[in-house]
Amino acid sequence: MLSIESARLKLCSGYPEVAAATDMVARSLAPDSWRVIHKEHNVLIGECRIRRLRRLPQAASLGGYLSESYRGTGLAQEAARLCLLQGFGPMGLDRIVAVTRASNLPAVRVLQSIGMEYQAPVSCVSGTMLMYSVSSGSYGRHSHA
Repeated sequence: MLSIESARLKLCSGYPEVAAATDMVARSLAPDSWRVIHKEHNVLIGECRIRRLRRLPQAASLGGYLSESYRGTGLAQEAARLCLLQGFGPMGLDRIVAVTRASNLPAVRVLQSIGMEYQAPVSCVSGTMLMYSVSSGSYGRHSHA
């Protein structure tokens, strides 16, 4: 079981022996996905992932979600930073992108706070989304820890 840790969080690829937040369901994980465990409370609070892009093997997309009761605490930002470190470190990626709805201001703030820069609008079935990205070189030049 792969485990990545910060001060308040642990990301793990297996099935840890922890309770789940009331709005969380422990489900099977896709490759390059991690459960987000709140270390102090020893509870599953979300999931995050770095999914490689088929057409660009050195790039990947960042995604995830957090239990409502833990939003607004800086934990989404902390989990996203751990994902970037994993993506640019052991996974050897050159670029990581993320897409979110323009109306999802908390997600936009998380992406901006971890060093991602707005690239372009993206049209899809559910409406217009915003694409952000960061390269390994630009992430390494800034202090985001």
